[in-house]
Amino acid sequence: MPTLFLLLAACDNHSEPEATHAEHAEHAEHGAPSVLTLPLNDGARWQMDPHTRETVELTRTTLTEATVTDAASGRALSVTLQGQLDQLISGCTMTGADHDALHGFLTVYIPAVQALQAVTDDASATAQFTALRAMVAESDRFFE
Repeated sequence: MPTLFLLLAACDNHSEPEATHAEHAEHAEHGAPSVLTLPLNDGARWQMDPHTRETVELTRTTLTEATVTDAASGRALSVTLQGQLDQLISGCTMTGADHDALHGFLTVYIPAVQALQAVTDDASATAQFTALRAMVAESDRFFE
């Protein structure tokens, strides 16, 4: 939850109403859905700024090259993913509807990283890793 709070507090260059922030926090606490259900931008993908694009590509590479075979390797990977998430949030400069769409992705992605951090068994670790990998791959449908 600290990362989500940091996201909402540090990245305030957007037009979302405060009620939406509360909804994001509530979804993160109760676990967001694992399938992305973001709208498109009038049929087009949302635009990312260079910092966001570079950080997402770094995360994509990390997930592509990683192997999770047990809970320990899952938790170790989560440390790397959390660092990349912190990097994404700290350099946030996006605004407007594109930024709001990114928040929609992050309200699903952040709890998934937190779930990987909390795994205690091998099956959960590999399942959460697979879900994260699919989530980041699927983000290409919504962002360019």
